[in-house]
Amino acid sequence: MFKVGHLYRFEPFYFKSRNEKTYSPKNKYYIVLAINGEDIILGSLPTSKDHIPEQYQINQGSLDIPQSNVNVYKIAANTQVTECFSFERDTFIYGEQLNTYSLKELSNNNPNIIDLGLIFDNIFNDIIKNLRNSKMVKNKYKKMLII
Repeated sequence: MFKVGHLYRFEPFYFKSRNEKTYSPKNKYYIVLAINGEDIILGSLPTSKDHIPEQYQINQGSLDIPQSNVNVYKIAANTQVTECFSFERDTFIYGEQLNTYSLKELSNNNPNIIDLGLIFDNIFNDIIKNLRNSKMVKNKYKKMLII
């Protein structure tokens, strides 16, 4: 069901760590960065939250500042990322927020998943290069990131 380089929308997304009593799931986007065998998916949940220090603001693309603990790929609002989709707001992919999920966990916990298509090669390859070269990304994740 999941494919490397595809953007998905989960309606809603259920996070791994959650307090069942107070947790309220939210609709989220999910980029599949790698699949390890047939079981583990490495992915990113893009966010519209901008944590880039003001002195380093960029319009779009990669930013890696190890001394400030910043690794991010920014997609500018309304930039076409697949044949049929663009984010309405500036969107950020932070290296320290990568996570793995089992295929079973993603499929069973999230019943409504929409495939928004394959991310354009130039954007996807830039995201992967940015993450692979960052000190903020765990080594075990870097090994999974192959272009």
